[in-house]
Amino acid sequence: MKYYKLILPILTTFLCGCSVAQKPILITDSKNDIITDVANLSYTTKIEVNSEEDISEKNNDIYEEISLVYAGDNLIHKTIIKYGLNNSFNMYDNVKDYINKFDIRGINQETVLIDDDKQYSGYPTFGSPISLGQAVVDSGFNLVTQATNHAYDKKEQGILDSINFWKEKNIPILGIHDNPNDNVFIWETQTMKIAMVNYTYGLNGFVLPKGKEYLVDDLYSDKVISDLQYAEENADITIAFPHWGTEYTHTEISEQIRIAQMLVDNGADIIIGCHPHVVEPLKKIVSSSGKEVPCFYSVGNFISAQNEIPRMLGALAEVVIENNNGIVSVKSAKMTPIVTHIQKGYSSFETYLLDDYTEELANIHQLRKHGLTVDKLNDLWNTIIENNTWEN
Repeated sequence: MKYYKLILPILTTFLCGCSVAQKPILITDSKNDIITDVANLSYTTKIEVNSEEDISEKNNDIYEEISLVYAGDNLIHKTIIKYGLNNSFNMYDNVKDYINKFDIRGINQETVLIDDDKQYSGYPTFGSPISLGQAVVDSGFNLVTQATNHAYDKKEQGILDSINFWKEKNIPILGIHDNPNDNVFIWETQTMKIAMVNYTYGLNGFVLPKGKEYLVDDLYSDKVISDLQYAEENADITIAFPHWGTEYTHTEISEQIRIAQMLVDNGADIIIGCHPHVVEPLKKIVSSSGKEVPCFYSVGNFISAQNEIPRMLGALAEVVIENNNGIVSVKSAKMTPIVTHIQKGYSSFETYLLDDYTEELANIHQLRKHGLTVDKLNDLWNTIIENNTWEN
């Protein structure tokens, strides 16, 4: 936990930019409004607080809670592109209301967005339509991580098209950059500063151009430690989103354990991982100073057109951060299971909470012929995730 000298601002605002230098006053009169760009910042939006009771100031007591939900790999295969262009990318409607209960709503955009429709593609070098990004926005996500092994699949243009879209929508984007001067992103609430960093282990065999290494944040760069040091000095809580591990492996590997320890020892307070395309456990990491940190090793796929039952089972990472009289800490962490529903013949794609997924839906799933049932999904979840909650 970190200690923060508390100064309550007059307005309920949130500064979203690449540095924390300038802090213009932002005015809005609607909880869900997007605030326009000011003071030459790249983008600006406001934090959402669930209720006025979340912040109290009685007898000099201060208390604030901020909730975060994070969805895993938004993995857009060619069949999903075809479906979305012919219909719409309304694949997230069944979880939209659940996701929008949270203040910070993040998603790992596994594939880059590309303007040129001639470059739309699936595996092995992905390029997704801009309209896919619009569906993400329409679903309520207000934070995107994009340092993935597919971040450079469409070279620099894919990175720039992605960044331009998210900036146009005033959505903070982590892990990819259009200039070398971007700093650690810090999300500001009324009483807290939450730093967020996102790194990938590799780039699908590609190498960034010399002098443009800043385009994608590298998990093995010296910059990781300097970023964490900056976050430690300028924020109250640091969340690391590593893209790591071995695909289709339900247990964290030794390299993930090593990197997790490095992240925690250098100041990370929460770790939420992606890349394996299947769920891996939520575990406790203890820093060299004795701090206990929740580590979601992998939250799996949010949606995909993959063809194995374990890849249909994903998770939402849920975290509550609190400021209790100037002491900012992680209050709780939890994994909630989700399911990718692919209707037979790849005729539609949807994401459901596992609790809402029925045997009637399972009966028309593309993988029903391979034995997909609700019971099988629940058994798989219970086998992999021994404990889906963490409390401070």
